[in-house]
Amino acid sequence: MTEDQNQNTPLIRVLDVFGNVFVLNVLFVIFCLPIVTIGASTSAMYTMGLKMVRKEEGHMVRGFWEAFKRNFKQSTIAWLIEVFVIVTLWGMYTMVGNIEGAISSFYSVVFVIELVVAVLTFPFVYPLIASFENTLWNTFKNAFLLSVSNLWSWAKIFVAWFAPVFISLNYAFIILNTWYMWLLLFFGLIGYGTSFTVNKVFKKITTTQEENVEFAAQKEERERKEKAAALAKAEKEAIARKEALAKIGSTVYEEDDLEKVTEEAVEETIKE
Repeated sequence: MTEDQNQNTPLIRVLDVFGNVFVLNVLFVIFCLPIVTIGASTSAMYTMGLKMVRKEEGHMVRGFWEAFKRNFKQSTIAWLIEVFVIVTLWGMYTMVGNIEGAISSFYSVVFVIELVVAVLTFPFVYPLIASFENTLWNTFKNAFLLSVSNLWSWAKIFVAWFAPVFISLNYAFIILNTWYMWLLLFFGLIGYGTSFTVNKVFKKITTTQEENVEFAAQKEERERKEKAAALAKAEKEAIARKEALAKIGSTVYEEDDLEKVTEEAVEETIKE
């Protein structure tokens, strides 16, 4: 068995993925330490997670750092917006629990609507930042639309992140016994796992865009041919009209010459 065959065995591939997930997790945790950089660290994790799914990861540390720097500004602003939204929702939840009457019902409806929009939007924000260049507003809008149009994919991503975090934070004995796994593996494992779902959604988008581009190109080519045919027809009609006018002009010219010759002959006859 050759060296390349040894490197392509299932065991080697599993160990390679495990090592990359471990490195990805450690990088994610380290770059999240300033707290304000959580957004940039998450987008960098998805950049590398998607590359791992596509088998394009290359050097993990260098790739993570480059992605972190490239998307730092937009990811950080997105993270601060999300923190603001979460704090606002928590404040509304607390307020609704302390008031009664019609105003309480009104704020409850507003709270539910805002919560649904936020929950549908957040899961795709950082994968979009990691994969596409766009304005922040369009990124949030596209994240919401992607979730609505791919509810099953959204549900898998949401549950993959929310369920373990919620359980760990609400049951002290779990977090006390698994905290080191979060530092070493869990974040990277969730990021890598959800990258498969994200990649399928993005692949669908790319395929649709390519089909639209191809359809537009075919439509443009068809319109060009129709215009060329119409122009050729118009040119033929113009040439035909020109030839007809030339013939009419020649006939008129000959009649004028005949009349002129006849008049000259008459004049000469009179003179004689």
